[in-house]
Amino acid sequence: MLDAPKNLTRNVLIAMFLGALIGAILYYSSSFSDGLKDFIFEYIFKLGGEIFINLLKLMVVPLVFFSLVSGIASLSSLKSFGNIASKTIALYLFTTAIAVSISLVVGSIFQPGSGYLMAETVALKDLPEGQGIYQTIVNIVPEALKVLTSASLNKNHVNSFLAAIIISVATTPIPAASVIPVIPE
Repeated sequence: MLDAPKNLTRNVLIAMFLGALIGAILYYSSSFSDGLKDFIFEYIFKLGGEIFINLLKLMVVPLVFFSLVSGIASLSSLKSFGNIASKTIALYLFTTAIAVSISLVVGSIFQPGSGYLMAETVALKDLPEGQGIYQTIVNIVPEALKVLTSASLNKNHVNSFLAAIIISVATTPIPAASVIPVIPE
């Protein structure tokens, strides 16, 4: 069985340093041919990086989904879920407002793209049309449990969260005092 590394932070920092060192050697060294550099980049670094990212997605998507399900299902009542949800939405809106404010201030100071001249201008009527509010709301509700796949989570995070909330509420135990039998005894 594999043991956890003794000092994970140190190992990550050493790996980052070695990666930067190898990258600098390959970039600045003239002793390697361009074909060898291309091979190393394409079949070692790029391939390894894509596999690593896919493995992270493979692990993270079910981990987030089932953490949400177990966390919400373990709440004592749905009222506490409502309190947590309202605080989460308020915090999200607050941090979004701060991020937008900072980006507007930085954009007005530095004026990115001010010297860029477009070769062709596009008329507003020629731009593609976005989806309306109706389709946005329909897309929030997931079709099936394909929300656990990384492909669907990369497209739409909201429907995965909604599916987790629905499953959590459905699996939350109901107190015996509030149960009303459907068929009288």
